[in-house]
Amino acid sequence: MGFKFDGMKELQNQLKKVEKQARDAVSGEISLGELFTDDFMQKNTNAKSIEEFLNESPMAGKEVETVEAMSTPEMDEYVKAQTEFSSWQEILQEAADSYAVDMFRKAGFKVE
Repeated sequence: MGFKFDGMKELQNQLKKVEKQARDAVSGEISLGELFTDDFMQKNTNAKSIEEFLNESPMAGKEVETVEAMSTPEMDEYVKAQTEFSSWQEILQEAADSYAVDMFRKAGFKVE
């Protein structure tokens, strides 16, 4: 005796798509602009975009290989002064969480 779920194949396909997007985000294949959307920046910072935020930051003009490398005491102080977050890691985590929720919504899932 078996059960047939309508739409199960579609659900599996959507989950695979979301999983790939999540892997891309973790592996650094997503740009800062995609992770820190203008909407996210305007809601959570004093800047209109990630570009504006970084251009005024201690990281301005510096080449940084990873977003994790941006986690410096100077950047943490800047984040504290310009946002409600206490560190670069905290705002980065919130942006990643927001990005994940958006991915699920775009895949058709209801997320609160």
